[in-house]
Amino acid sequence: MLHERGLLERLFAGYPRAKLGWSDFPVDRVTTYPYWRVPYVAHDLLGQPLTGFHFLLEFLSSSCFDRFVAKRLPNADVVMAMSSAGVKTGAQAKRKGMKYVCDRPCSHIRTQYELIQREYDDHGIRRQAVDPRIIAREEAEYAQADLIMTPSSFARNSFLERGFAPERVACVPLGVNLKDFFPEGKPRDDEFRIAFAGQISYRKGIPHLLKAFDKLDVPGKQLHMVGSVRKDIRPLIAQYEGRPDVHIRGKVNVADLRQLFSTSHLLVLPSVEDGFGMVLAEAMACGCPVLATTNTGAFDLIDEGDEGFLVPIRDPDSLCDKMTLLANDRARQAQMSEKSLARVQRLAGWQSYGDQLAEALTKLWKES
Repeated sequence: MLHERGLLERLFAGYPRAKLGWSDFPVDRVTTYPYWRVPYVAHDLLGQPLTGFHFLLEFLSSSCFDRFVAKRLPNADVVMAMSSAGVKTGAQAKRKGMKYVCDRPCSHIRTQYELIQREYDDHGIRRQAVDPRIIAREEAEYAQADLIMTPSSFARNSFLERGFAPERVACVPLGVNLKDFFPEGKPRDDEFRIAFAGQISYRKGIPHLLKAFDKLDVPGKQLHMVGSVRKDIRPLIAQYEGRPDVHIRGKVNVADLRQLFSTSHLLVLPSVEDGFGMVLAEAMACGCPVLATTNTGAFDLIDEGDEGFLVPIRDPDSLCDKMTLLANDRARQAQMSEKSLARVQRLAGWQSYGDQLAEALTKLWKES
């Protein structure tokens, strides 16, 4: 989006070029440093627990990439660095007279830690939610940033609640690739299909979804879950494997995900902490209404009762009530499907995101 608007000077990426997912990038403006990011992401995608080794890979991925970029930082007006990877880069940018933006894709790191840690504690999981070294890095970035960029009102509010000035924290909701996500088929009338997509983990509120689904008393109920299963939640998931009404499918490709969203009556994202939740917009682009917690980006995507529903975190009863409501009112489900599709199409894919991002960065630059 920045490149299309003539604003991109250089992109530093922690992934190999083949994995950037950007086919039109100018080769001379992209520099990659994938040496720690790839093993860290691979370890995460395998669903490994948050052990010391996982934390070490995360720390090395962030800190080594940060040093690499800081040493090669070109002259520009604004530098935007992903949170936890911008301590040295941000400091170098400010020394060179640039504005520094911390791109934080989730809630404030301490909010994130507290929410996920409670989830572990409540379920007897002896894990640490966030590496203390990452907390320290992020808080250092927040302190020196001229602007903190967040993808949702929930994420932005987590900073405001901790005393950050409103003008220092922006909210720019993410977009959706309409070339990949569009209606392809329709839900069946003889079942009520619920979809979940994302990492199957405690952070995503999976225990609360499963409790709600167990309480759901409607004919033909089906729960389809796609995504990698984190190791520490596998004992819980094992209790549902083999049930005829629960389908745990692991990771799927884009075509299968599009087909799942298009043929589901409802997508449920019960996260206890989720900076945005890309699957919300992706499901809506396929005509699938959404049911999500207030700790996601759903507030910025839907009007309550029109394109979907919002419920508190850790509330299986509220989840079940909304599922029941939609299962028993198929006419309303069809209306919400149409409204979901129309809402996402008004966003014009990623164009609305690009416009808001460019506006926020240009405003920051002009204030200097």
